[in-house]
Amino acid sequence: MKKRKVILSSIIMLIPCLTIFFLGNRVNLIAQFSLETHFKNELNMPGQQELKLRKPVVPSVVVVSPNGGEKWNPGSTQTIQWRYLGISASEILGNVTIELLKGGRLVTSITSEASPGTGDSGSYNWEIPLFQAFGNDYQIRIVTARPYSDYPWSLEITDLSNGNFTINHPGKIAFVSPSPYHGDIFILDEAGRRRITTHPADDSSPVWSPNWKKIAFCSYRDNNMDIYVMAPDGSDERRLTNHPAEDREPSWSPDGRMIAFSSNRDGNYEIYIMNSDGSDHWRITNYPGPDKYPAWSPKGDKIAFSSNRDGNCDIYLMNIDGTDLRRITTSSEDDIEPAWSPDGTMIAFTLVSSFNSNIYMVQVDGARMTQLTYYPTRDRHPSWSNDGNKIVFYSNRFGRDQLYVLNFERGSTSIISEESAVEFDGSWTPSPQLIKPRLLFPEIIKKIR
Repeated sequence: MKKRKVILSSIIMLIPCLTIFFLGNRVNLIAQFSLETHFKNELNMPGQQELKLRKPVVPSVVVVSPNGGEKWNPGSTQTIQWRYLGISASEILGNVTIELLKGGRLVTSITSEASPGTGDSGSYNWEIPLFQAFGNDYQIRIVTARPYSDYPWSLEITDLSNGNFTINHPGKIAFVSPSPYHGDIFILDEAGRRRITTHPADDSSPVWSPNWKKIAFCSYRDNNMDIYVMAPDGSDERRLTNHPAEDREPSWSPDGRMIAFSSNRDGNYEIYIMNSDGSDHWRITNYPGPDKYPAWSPKGDKIAFSSNRDGNCDIYLMNIDGTDLRRITTSSEDDIEPAWSPDGTMIAFTLVSSFNSNIYMVQVDGARMTQLTYYPTRDRHPSWSNDGNKIVFYSNRFGRDQLYVLNFERGSTSIISEESAVEFDGSWTPSPQLIKPRLLFPEIIKKIR
């Protein structure tokens, strides 16, 4: 009897526990059903047997551009873009840092002060340095921070562009600078400036061979103005002309096998051609007045030059044998120093007036002659960049000859010489391929002014 009482007491004690257990399960089932119904309705997925509940998005940033395959030119302005996930730009703490990596290694911090942007995205216009090192293994990394209170882990959010992008070769500029009492030839590129000639005589007019492996130049080093050639490091120097008259202004043929130049060896300046080893000189113009500044076309079939055969100096074109002579400028001032654009459609030149000189350009058919620089000083010696979007020239607008770059993409002109330097006769390495210049008439001209 006593045993039955104990069992009955135990059952009575279990009744409340079992009640709570069954009631709790029912409440959970009702709650689960309610949640499932809510999310099914929200996600518009009626009849789906398994419900996949949304997980909260961890705040992050994603590089949108560049993200693989882009090819950017040094000296151009490119837009870096990113977007946010799980957070808006207004919630970002401080500014955005943008880093440039090459081969997975940090090269430089492009900026640490980019604006976070608006909404769920941001962007930054990067002005790529003129002599940024080239390569096809560049990446962009975005680094910024989010509020700490939302999540207990790291404040920093960052992303690296998925694919590599390319920065094209900036080319090199050969130029002349006195050091200290005579002109020597220097090279400017991504490694900086370096002198490659050290002769006590004046060296001038450097010009690159098409494959960038040689530089032709003029020098008084043998007590007469002659044409020489050397390697880009100043080695393997050889004299190409040896005449008591003056030989000047060398210009390579696009295949590198010949050099055009001007010489007064027949009494007045005429245009001559020789083999690039200095052999077989022959004259291709014959006029009583001076024919100077030959410039070989990129296709190799024409030579531009300056002549006063119609009164004042103008720019002319001719075949490489001197035939089919055509005048393409007709200004009342002197037009000299023609320079072909890489695609062969435009010729930049110097227009010399009584008071100053400025850089102009004209189509090869003589149409659309356009002024590019407007300073009341001396702007001279244009030379196109290898991408066709820039021109280097020299100017004394601040009291001394210095190198400047006219940038068509940015619509601006900037000095590239060091502050106290005297630098002139800039020559850019030629283009390895024909690239159409981005010339916008007249909008781009208005920007340059």
